[in-house]
Amino acid sequence: MRGRGATAAASRRGATAPASRRGATAPAPAARPSGEGGAAPACCVPCGSGRRARGGFRRGVRTAARAAAASSPGAAIDVDAAPVAEAPAAPAAAAFELACPICMERVWKDAAAPGPGAVLECGRCRRSFPVNPAGFADLTLTSGAGAAWAYEENTKSMTTTFESPVVSFIYERGWRQNFALAGFPGPDKEFATTNQMLDAKCTAEGPVLDLSCGSGLFTRRFLQAQRFPKVVALDYSENMLKQTRTFIDEDAELKGSPDLMLVRGDASRLPFTNGAFAAVHAGAAIHCWPNPSLALAEISRVLKPGGVFVGTTFMYTAAPLEELLGEALSNPLIELEKATQSLPMRPWQEAELRNLTACVGLDDFTRERSQRFIQFSVRKPVV
Repeated sequence: MRGRGATAAASRRGATAPASRRGATAPAPAARPSGEGGAAPACCVPCGSGRRARGGFRRGVRTAARAAAASSPGAAIDVDAAPVAEAPAAPAAAAFELACPICMERVWKDAAAPGPGAVLECGRCRRSFPVNPAGFADLTLTSGAGAAWAYEENTKSMTTTFESPVVSFIYERGWRQNFALAGFPGPDKEFATTNQMLDAKCTAEGPVLDLSCGSGLFTRRFLQAQRFPKVVALDYSENMLKQTRTFIDEDAELKGSPDLMLVRGDASRLPFTNGAFAAVHAGAAIHCWPNPSLALAEISRVLKPGGVFVGTTFMYTAAPLEELLGEALSNPLIELEKATQSLPMRPWQEAELRNLTACVGLDDFTRERSQRFIQFSVRKPVV
């Protein structure tokens, strides 16, 4: 259900396109050897008669020689002399190219590498990437974050858990209902809040991506609401996608909907073009992603300007104390929880979510919290 490392899927039938309508691939013509090296001569042209080509070449030499003699009376004419070869044009200088790690837009192209003190700017994401004194450009997502940085990467994940057919089957038959113990208000209330956040921020038009869709709990609601022209449901788990299809086929109103597409993909390398979606939703998902920073960068990339990302997740057990005691008193408890965390999931602090979404070029962070539950939304700026 939750994305693991990015893996490019190769076509099962091979990547070679047929050369003719009958599917036969025409063999490339064999190279014509010349001399010991076997390379084709520089004067060789694709004609039917090599003799005719050579005759034309010699006539050209004679014409050029006579023209030279006319300009220098008395000079001897050697029509069989080899022509003076012109110096080949100098090849274009190779350039260094660097791209924004969020949107993949180019931020640098030059024959020289950017030097210390340079700053690479991405206007689309409103991010800056400095070149440090040692001379290398920092193009990580946390570039320039400084010491006051709340987010830390956690390599633990629950990816394999949700690949199980048993978990896929019981997810909506008891598993998801237990989230209420942590303060999750339930799918209907969460979806209503999602729509309120979209109403308040989303100015883009287009399809919606239900990322880490699981069994299709919110995919079905997006289809029923008909707010978006197309609904794309993506998950890494094949069994979760099969369960999504089963639930949809059991609903007479949704079965066979032309507005739905199911996709198996990786949250950290989404198989979509830049700016493909007006909205992205990830319900109870981000705590299961093995690479949240990469996944959020991908979300930022596929959102249209004015598009909105809405997510829900678990916070640390001590997180509710933040609102009662403040961060200074609650942070030691959260740090202790981080050190003793054994579950293959990553709880969150609100400050971490704010940090990370801002670093991938998303702004206007708003949220609703209840116990360990947090639902937040951010917007892709309109530049």
